[in-house]
Amino acid sequence: MAHTNVFTEEGMTRLRNFKRRTAGYVAAWLMCGVVVAVALFWVQMKYGLQPLERTYLKQYARCSLRASVSKRSQSTYILLVRSITHPATKKDTFVRLTDAEVEPVLDARGKIVRDPKLGLKFMLKPGIAHKYFYWQMGRTRDAEMYPWMRTSIYDGKSFGGLCAPMLMVGGVIFFSGLGVTIIRDRRANKQYEQGRAIRGTRELAPQQYEREQDAATGLGIVVYNSKERAA
Repeated sequence: MAHTNVFTEEGMTRLRNFKRRTAGYVAAWLMCGVVVAVALFWVQMKYGLQPLERTYLKQYARCSLRASVSKRSQSTYILLVRSITHPATKKDTFVRLTDAEVEPVLDARGKIVRDPKLGLKFMLKPGIAHKYFYWQMGRTRDAEMYPWMRTSIYDGKSFGGLCAPMLMVGGVIFFSGLGVTIIRDRRANKQYEQGRAIRGTRELAPQQYEREQDAATGLGIVVYNSKERAA
């Protein structure tokens, strides 16, 4: 049996080879996990989110990040709003809209109409009071926008919470695939160290060959000992 002590030259060589193979396994399974997570995120984007949730997702990711870094940072936001006349002041007041108040505009084939600049086109649901209805662009503090989007648009879910299921699936694929691959690698390497996996030629005594030939996985070659030759 080959020496496996890492303090020997052969042991150090085997350890370096194992590290090199493991790095390749990590890269391959990490890529698989990322691809699966991205694919699931795309499916979630397309089929699992409401129209305004999809429209605001990039802005939500940005305000989530910036609000966690600084309470004073500001960003430009494009939001769908309606204006109403305030009953007390008689002045126009702007109200940010949610998915409960709007629905996407559909074409003759039943597909959602898209605006080249703003994305999806929307219309107010029946019974929603308004004076004007349009997209409003303005600068707002990220620390103010984040809690509104989280509560009113994303039902209390943080941006990390939206991504968590996809990241968990990708992580399970990465760790399980990596673990199985390393176990199989160790088993194959152990067979090689014990001489059961033939790689090239080996010099064996006739008695040793008789003990190992039943477990051999390489090309079988008939070998005669001295007694058989004499007979």
